[in-house]
Amino acid sequence: MDLRDSILEAKYKDMISLADFIVTDCNLPAEDADGHPLPQQSELAAAIFRWAAMTGTHGES
Repeated sequence: MDLRDSILEAKYKDMISLADFIVTDCNLPAEDADGHPLPQQSELAAAIFRWAAMTGTHGES
């Protein structure tokens, strides 16, 4: 099983947890200027899933 397969088989809550770690580790803001939470974790998790789902496209390295 490769990384892409593992990501595609991961649970959503695990992907959100990974994305939360990325946001925190990269010191990205958690709130906007008005104090509202930013949707970064969901956006990152979705981007990771999209990357894993791409096969034979320009996303492969």
